[in-house]
Amino acid sequence: MAATETRQVKDFAKYTFTDREKQEMGKALAEGMQQLMDLKEEKAAVMAEYGSRLKRMNLDMAEIAQKLRNGFEMREGVIDVVYDYGAGTATYFNPFDDSIMRSRRLTQEEMQKSLFDGEGEAGQHAKVA
Repeated sequence: MAATETRQVKDFAKYTFTDREKQEMGKALAEGMQQLMDLKEEKAAVMAEYGSRLKRMNLDMAEIAQKLRNGFEMREGVIDVVYDYGAGTATYFNPFDDSIMRSRRLTQEEMQKSLFDGEGEAGQHAKVA
C-alpha cells in the first residue's frame, strides 16, 4: 500500500461569489463610476480654464511681438493742433515726441471762423514758431 500525505501550498483556484458579495461589488462599482465621472467633469473644467488662460497668454505674447516688430504702438493722447490762418494749414503734433504727425489745408469753414474769432496768430506751437 502506498503511503499518502497532504500538504498545503499556495496556488490559485476558482472562487464563486455569493449573491451578497456580488451586491457589495455592484454598489462599489456604482460609487466608483460616479467618482470617475465627477473627476472627468472636474478635469474638463480645469482644462477649459487652462485652455482659456493659454489662449489669453498667446494673444498677449502675439501683441507684444507685434509691438516689438513694429517698434511702436498707437496711444491716445491730447494732440496740439496749430491753425495757421496765414498759410491756411492745420498742423497736428504728436504729444509723445512733439513731432509733426500731419498737416492739412484748412477748410473754408475754418478759414471763415478765423475772421470772426480774431485768433490770427494765437495758438502757435513751439515747432512752428
